[in-house]
Amino acid sequence: MTNNLKAKAKHASYWKAKAKNAYKMYKKGLERKKVYAVVEKDGLYAVIRIFNGKHKYMLAGGSVEKRESNEKAIIREINEELNMHAEIIRSLGVIHYKVPFEYKNKKFEVGNIAEIFLAKYVSDANNKTHGVKGEFEERNTIELVTREEMLKEVEEFCVLGVKL
Repeated sequence: MTNNLKAKAKHASYWKAKAKNAYKMYKKGLERKKVYAVVEKDGLYAVIRIFNGKHKYMLAGGSVEKRESNEKAIIREINEELNMHAEIIRSLGVIHYKVPFEYKNKKFEVGNIAEIFLAKYVSDANNKTHGVKGEFEERNTIELVTREEMLKEVEEFCVLGVKL
């Protein structure tokens, strides 16, 4: 199997596991607890370049693990996804939204509650990759964009109505 096919298989496996977990949450009537970060670096904002055809970028962020505070979760997510160390400046607020999933031919939506943080870049983390194995496609990259680009092209601002 070529490296590209291995990467695609890991990516598919990662998202299948996410859908399975989301289905469990849906069946229990629970919301997923999430965090996202707007990370400022040298007057620009660190985002993840995505290629899904709808939006150009997304914020770093993800699920809050058991017994993990929102603050610890976002610092971990910034480190994993942006390959940076950052300090939290302040919370920008909390949003509620639903995400569509499909698992075993069942379509459903899972509620999410997410806290959005403003953070400032401190230093590089020197990780070998960004994201956990299979989370991102190989072509996803970390980019620095202007405030205007972020507000216009970042999925969370366009779809979820996050305010900065």
